[in-house]
Amino acid sequence: MNDKDADRRGQKHAWIPRIERLVALRTWGFIAPTLCALVLVGAGRYFATQAAITEITDLARIVAAEAERRHPGRCDIVLGDLDPIVTDVVQSQHGAPKNEPTRAEIDARPRARALALTVANELGRQVASQADRCADPLVPFGQRVAYELRLSLGVVMGLVAIVLGSLAGLFISDLYRARRELRQSGCFRHGKHASLVEEVTWERNWRTLEQPSAFFARRLGFSLLIAAGANYILSPIGIQASTFGDYTQLHPILGTASVPYFVDQAAHASPVAIGFCGFMVFSLLTLADRAVHRDLDDRLFIALMNRGIVVLILSLVLTAVTEDGGPISRALIFLVGVFPKTGIDAIAKLAQIRVEQITSDEVAGFEVLRDINFPKGVVLRELGISDANDLAKADVHELVLRVGMAPQTLLDAVDQAVLVRTFGPGGAKKLEQVPLFTATQLLAFVGEAGERRPECLAIAVEALGVKDISVQLQEIEADANVVYLQQKKLDYVAG
Repeated sequence: MNDKDADRRGQKHAWIPRIERLVALRTWGFIAPTLCALVLVGAGRYFATQAAITEITDLARIVAAEAERRHPGRCDIVLGDLDPIVTDVVQSQHGAPKNEPTRAEIDARPRARALALTVANELGRQVASQADRCADPLVPFGQRVAYELRLSLGVVMGLVAIVLGSLAGLFISDLYRARRELRQSGCFRHGKHASLVEEVTWERNWRTLEQPSAFFARRLGFSLLIAAGANYILSPIGIQASTFGDYTQLHPILGTASVPYFVDQAAHASPVAIGFCGFMVFSLLTLADRAVHRDLDDRLFIALMNRGIVVLILSLVLTAVTEDGGPISRALIFLVGVFPKTGIDAIAKLAQIRVEQITSDEVAGFEVLRDINFPKGVVLRELGISDANDLAKADVHELVLRVGMAPQTLLDAVDQAVLVRTFGPGGAKKLEQVPLFTATQLLAFVGEAGERRPECLAIAVEALGVKDISVQLQEIEADANVVYLQQKKLDYVAG
């Protein structure tokens, strides 16, 4: 425990104001980038909505002109005129149907017809509801369109805000958990920690509250990525085209479905949107899992942003090499969002090549450590620790504060990593037959320098199949991590 940590062990009420200030400051440190991302993405969607409002109003003007051309001097639009008017309007916009239309034309023409039919129908209702049927219906029609589409914009941005808010809420709830545990800490009452777990929890909680505000940029970048992605998931065929669809769904023709447009058009979503949907599932599961294990940290944002970029690129590549629009292709692209390596394997299979060495396993190098499973290995890799050798050389005191796994589990893993680094994986495997699994266990078994137990030392030497291990034992005794581990065992015998 350094002097700064020792100073924290003052009277409880002397530290409560500082705790409250830190909680308030860090809370805004997560709220501010979330709000900025919502404003930026919302502004982009607002301008797209305004353009859609203009397009729909212009379409209404074209429909009114076509109705006037068909029946000069008649102010209303009767039901019998809807179909021929809409047919003429769609043909004026898209031209005559081709013998071999492209996929885009096949998808666009039914949407254009549905929009034109809705506009014509609503324009006819507007004319019928006016006291003076020959008054210009376009102004009140345009006002109603603007009101409805802006309301739809609010609903979409509300859903995006829920997604962003849930992510920021995980970090904010972690702040208040740290606040609660610090206020209730026995260290305030007794001036010392009762166990290793309590000491590590104390230091982790302070570290949570004292995260620097310099992380605003990475928080904003991740928030923008999630907000933009959620925006396009709710607009599977593009923002403006989906806005037209939202208007159509707000005024369903009798007998047609009125489900949200993004649900109706999910089968036509772009590959990038499908891949990003998988990436969002992975992000939510990862953040929720880290929250449960008290391992939320700003370093996650960089790792998730890198993963998101990889997912977007792989989604585009898979679109080019698989059958366009096929259900298997879309399911594969979604899986790429959750497991990017699946995409690389699929590309390799389609290209009929072997790619075992293109990517490395995310936990390669930790197989020799019994306490490091897949999730723990991923966390360590985020800190630049890629194998047992890196773990043995890491600063264990700093590591135990930055990694959210159980302190005893992490300390045992470091202890075992020191043994693996000293004798190699094969030697460590041989010592397990004694049984000795960690460096501190080996020292306790053979005795400290000057107090060696010859019979125990002989057992270890025989197990390793060597003549002497004096140099290796001296190296272990001088290792800073081993000294730290031994000291903690002395401080907390029960821990």
